[in-house]
Amino acid sequence: MKVDGVDLIDGSKISRELIDFRGTVFPETPEDGQLFQLTATVDTKEPGIYVYSAARSEWIVQEDKERQPYDIALSVIGRPKPNAIVANYIAVRTATIYADFERSLALAQDATTSEAVFNMRIIDSDGNVVREIGTITFAAGGKVGSFTPATPSVPMLIQRGEIVSLKAPEVRDATLREISITIAGQLAVLAD
Repeated sequence: MKVDGVDLIDGSKISRELIDFRGTVFPETPEDGQLFQLTATVDTKEPGIYVYSAARSEWIVQEDKERQPYDIALSVIGRPKPNAIVANYIAVRTATIYADFERSLALAQDATTSEAVFNMRIIDSDGNVVREIGTITFAAGGKVGSFTPATPSVPMLIQRGEIVSLKAPEVRDATLREISITIAGQLAVLAD
């Protein structure tokens, strides 16, 4: 059960449940966007909080383990020009990108003709490269990009004000276009 609430000065609490439906089996006729707390394992689905997707006709687990998710979204419109900066994102909060780009996604509307590798890096306000953070590779004929970190198995800290920049491959692909990218992470908690 998810609970939202406030701790009051005298130590008492005000809280409310956010999940109205729970049980050991999923509802037979769910509505799109319906939340459900599964309390026992069903097939391959572990207990947890799920939302129903009518588009996918399935229950999708919510990433409840994350305390404060912070995702970086990038879009590449059209066919990327060779060696061009095709997307930038300025961080408004200090955040950590998950090690090995866990949970990150990249998807192209149209598949590549040949392999295409995009470089991700942090740049300063003048466009100078501060550090490399990794690559996204679209295999020949593929629509789904795979992430490779510059430093494997280590979360990457992105400071407030830093710019995450995406650079296109040196050779322009004949068919790759309309790319959506989400880099998954969470807000960083820094000690003073």
